[in-house]
Amino acid sequence: NIRSLAVLPFEYLSDSADDQYLAPAFQEEVVRTLQGAENLVVKIGRNHYTDMEVPEIGKLLGADALLFATLQREGDTLKVGYRITFAKDGATVSAGDFMGQLESIFALQERFANLILQDLLGESEQQLISTSRPASHEAYDRYMRGVVAFDRRSIGTNLDEAIALFEETTRLDPLFGPAYLSLAKSYALLPDYRDAPADESHKLAIDTVERGIAVDDSIRDVSRMIYGLVYNKQRQPLKAEKAYQQAIQAKIVDSTAFNWYARMLAGVGRSDDALEQALAAQRLDPTSSVINTLVATMYLWVNDSENAGIYFQRSSQLGEGSQYEYFGYALMLMRQNRLQEAISLAQSGAAINGGNV
Repeated sequence: NIRSLAVLPFEYLSDSADDQYLAPAFQEEVVRTLQGAENLVVKIGRNHYTDMEVPEIGKLLGADALLFATLQREGDTLKVGYRITFAKDGATVSAGDFMGQLESIFALQERFANLILQDLLGESEQQLISTSRPASHEAYDRYMRGVVAFDRRSIGTNLDEAIALFEETTRLDPLFGPAYLSLAKSYALLPDYRDAPADESHKLAIDTVERGIAVDDSIRDVSRMIYGLVYNKQRQPLKAEKAYQQAIQAKIVDSTAFNWYARMLAGVGRSDDALEQALAAQRLDPTSSVINTLVATMYLWVNDSENAGIYFQRSSQLGEGSQYEYFGYALMLMRQNRLQEAISLAQSGAAINGGNV
């Protein structure tokens, strides 16, 4: 009985560098659509795990089944191939391929999500519908490029590039709510990453998300994470917690809400509750370096160095590191009196061009 599915990164088989974003874009939208399914927990994987066996991947992601897929563009046609396997032994559940026109990519993603749901759960009366989609391929292009940049926000100028791309998306499609939400998250983080004035940045974030809600009500609940962050910065923890609780219970799932909520709880001394929310974020996004660093740090707060070390090591194996990761890991090593290793890590963290997580 399959109750959870991990969607691994799509392998892009075409040569054009300009189209590489299509693979993470397709994966992101399929995950978002599948998360509307009843009785199925859907997780996103961010690595290909080429050096791991299927059971190891399943254990890492905490999933009953894994979805592997390829994406290939030939002119204006997109071809999708996929295989679903049982995580416990790698046996194939189902496999297939189909194609469609690039200009109809949103319908293609929706069709694919429903095909996967049928393969997993059999005939079902439930038909998945994407909660929100941009009006044009051009807007979608800018939005998904922005998502990729935002995910790598601790490196170089990626946060600034994400903001520019999300701003352009809202100009191209003034009715696409997720672009406003992503833009608001980016603005809200400017004080942490760019030392921008907090009051100005937070007002910009709130104004942006309210514009988004006005045109796309589907983002209303999850957008409360923006209010939660601002209330927390304003030292209003009760209002912040109420906002975060609404965000983490939203139909649209966003691990950022759990991430920020965990940090707030840790800041007011509720370490056990903070760890619970950090682990909830990790279950949703198990291969995010940011989230695994968060879990490691929360384990430090509850004086569990063994688990902290496990998650710091896991984080260091996932993508690019951040200052936060290096400094947190260094703090743990200092507690263990491993001073030379701690100094080395801290020096590496200080050399990174970027802000905090």
